[in-house]
Amino acid sequence: MVTASAADGPENKPRDSGVQEGPALQRSEIRPGEFLLVAIELFAVLHVANKFSIEEDYGLLTLLPCVLGGFVIHAWAPLKLKLPCFFAVSIVGILAVLGPYAGSAVIVAGLVMIGLCHLPAPYSVRVGAILGVAALMVALRAEWISTPFDELPIVIVPVLAAMFMFRLVIYLYDLRHEKQAASIWERLSYFFLLPNVCFLLFPVIDYQTFRRTYYDKPAFDIYQKGVLWIVRGIVHLLVYRLVYYHFTIAPTDVVDLGSSVRFMVSTYLLYLHISGHFHLIIGILCLFGFNLPETHHLYFLASGFNDYWRRINIYWKDFMMKVVYYPVLVRVKFLGLITAITVATIVVFFGTWLLHSYQWFWLRGEFPLKANDAMFWGIFGLLVVVNSILEARRGRRRTLGKSVWSVGAAILHSMKVIGMLVTITVLWSLWNSPSLGDFMSVLSAAARSGPWDWWVFVAGLLALIALGVAIQFLQHRGVRVALVGHSPPARQAAVNSCLTLIALAVIGSNTVYRTFDSQMPEVVASIKQQRLSDLDLEQLDVGYYQELLDIGGYTSALARTTGRTPSHWVNIREYRHVIKSSDMIDYKLAPSSRGIFKGEELVTNQWGMRDKEYPKAKPAGTYRMALLGASYEMGSGVKNHEVYEAVLEDMLNDSAGEKPYKRYEILNFAVGGYTLLHYFLQAKSEVLEFNPDVVVLALHYNERVRIRGHLSRIQQARPEIPYPAIAEAIRELDAAAERSPKQFQESLDSHASTVLRWTLLEMARLFREAGVPVLAIYVPTTAESKKIKTDARDELMKLTADVGIPFLWLENPFGSRENIERLYIAEWDTHPNEKGHRKLAESLFRLMQSRPEEFALGGAPNPAGVQ
Repeated sequence: MVTASAADGPENKPRDSGVQEGPALQRSEIRPGEFLLVAIELFAVLHVANKFSIEEDYGLLTLLPCVLGGFVIHAWAPLKLKLPCFFAVSIVGILAVLGPYAGSAVIVAGLVMIGLCHLPAPYSVRVGAILGVAALMVALRAEWISTPFDELPIVIVPVLAAMFMFRLVIYLYDLRHEKQAASIWERLSYFFLLPNVCFLLFPVIDYQTFRRTYYDKPAFDIYQKGVLWIVRGIVHLLVYRLVYYHFTIAPTDVVDLGSSVRFMVSTYLLYLHISGHFHLIIGILCLFGFNLPETHHLYFLASGFNDYWRRINIYWKDFMMKVVYYPVLVRVKFLGLITAITVATIVVFFGTWLLHSYQWFWLRGEFPLKANDAMFWGIFGLLVVVNSILEARRGRRRTLGKSVWSVGAAILHSMKVIGMLVTITVLWSLWNSPSLGDFMSVLSAAARSGPWDWWVFVAGLLALIALGVAIQFLQHRGVRVALVGHSPPARQAAVNSCLTLIALAVIGSNTVYRTFDSQMPEVVASIKQQRLSDLDLEQLDVGYYQELLDIGGYTSALARTTGRTPSHWVNIREYRHVIKSSDMIDYKLAPSSRGIFKGEELVTNQWGMRDKEYPKAKPAGTYRMALLGASYEMGSGVKNHEVYEAVLEDMLNDSAGEKPYKRYEILNFAVGGYTLLHYFLQAKSEVLEFNPDVVVLALHYNERVRIRGHLSRIQQARPEIPYPAIAEAIRELDAAAERSPKQFQESLDSHASTVLRWTLLEMARLFREAGVPVLAIYVPTTAESKKIKTDARDELMKLTADVGIPFLWLENPFGSRENIERLYIAEWDTHPNEKGHRKLAESLFRLMQSRPEEFALGGAPNPAGVQ
């Protein structure tokens, strides 16, 4: 709620702070049996977290052993050493997750900022010093200041910002009014909170609440609450994965009311990622005696806008109430209560909008001010203002004694909850849609649905209302039906945690879920690893054409992946040794160039290939293959000699035994971001000049998507188009773009498929007339799922069969996908490293052995060359 009231919670009332030795000493003690139970539960948490790779990319699996070890020491430490122990564990956690260099930099810089808050100088001078440091950090994060240390702007500054950007505001605010001095360990612990190093999107923990809740209840109760919240956080994250991998769809896939509902509901449910993190964070802090309040309270069950504001991200609400709402309310109270409430609420939501962009800047390096954000916070703020005014005018309803249950009241409450759920789901979809046009296209698709669809939708809402009434009736009769949201006694919390952990361990066991004859094994396997969804994989590969499809949104895995990408990690079109062209091919690698691309040296020959020097005329007795491909074939992020084409060429030349050719050459025409349309243009202009014995087209799962992106670029760049089929497609795209973004996307999808087929047909004709065999090979990527691979391979197989191009594929070149990330060139880039390229080369070598006639080899190489 925005208006001040007792319902805002006891945490807003000033109390004495600090650790009192007497009662706190007793509360901090724990019996051996209770300690053993919590320790066993934490071991189970560690097992389940590793089994499901819970937030491995965030470093949580590295931090959890520190949490477990720190808890064991902290639980038995004397009260006066508990806070120093927690601070020490936090320091160890920072060094373990970030490494010695970045971790030490964060620690030293953090200590300096805390020291500036306590300079023996006037308050204004201290604030000025902090602002000066903040300005320096802004310049570093925005990369206005060049630095030789890549980790400084993209790792060290974001972590420092996560620890200090909001906590410093609260700390300086409370420091000015501090009545009871805190110990140095309380101050250090407040900023160096153990899980902060993993979770940069962090609850805004109030300083006084942090101090006041330290061992304010018996230790076992607090520890058990912490375990329960950690388990709940894991469940939230697993449900988030289930939604993210299996239910999210793009706005362009919304065609009717059903898909509109799916898009909006799945978009809203992705917030489980944030609430899961916050549960983990507060749960971990509870393990060290900080009995912090809940961060979210059944926000799906809010019955009004003020109620929703009270329930979701409670820490943010309390922060804005403390530093914005109440100070503004006091200053404008002369305007009258209603006007003051209105002004203060508007300032709160305007500030929330700006502060979310401010937070985004520190974590992502951008300061977005998008129409979606402004509309979301503006509409939501306006509705809260109206709700606040109504509450202020009619006052709080207070009841004494036991409430009387009635069907009418239960129906009314259920209708309010369902109405609020529908409204906030729509607003949330507006906020997280790629653009305002995409959101309007979703609404338009729903509006075009027939009466039957709407009857089904209304029937579903009525069923939810009836369910709500039934639950209220059971609660009135004393039946506890809520499995989440309440704070059960410690023993009940232990039972809940243990049962949930056992269930998760069973679900995560390969021997258990594989016994089911259903899709359960695939579903469980999908949530056991952290990866990009099929939708985000499409967007990631269209990254060269981000102006076309940019998914955005801080809850998507794509946003997290691209958010950690170093500034020097550019896409190929931004590489300085690329030559832009005004024709349809758009760009080429510069000939005879040498530069650094994605961390490794990229060298081209005189023909602009990433390859050795070859004469244009083929030497006698030489077998020559022309390889057309994209970033995998070009070798993003590996050295020239590590690219799978170069490794394969060495294998062919080094293979033992009698060979039909004296020498084997593979000419690498691949360029990152190229599509089948590029391959055709290359074939027309240069490939045939090298007199290849065979032309190999390396195909990937996203060929249609990348064609779509290139068509969009052609439509914007307006090069000369000598092919009538392509020119006609661009004219129709122009017409669709004038009608609506939705129709443009639909037209783009349709023409991408048409152009893909046309391109394959033209290449088959071109090479047939030239008398050169052409072969298509499906090359899997490290990032695709089994379903993506199967669907894409089947589609490409049918297309190539229709035009008469032989189609082969590399069968599972990367082996088991359990540790596939070991084959990535970087944490933020899934292109294969040197080991991945060698696996591709070995797989293709075996394919050439088994199918020599398809490769026009005239005989099979000796297999002894495979290592």
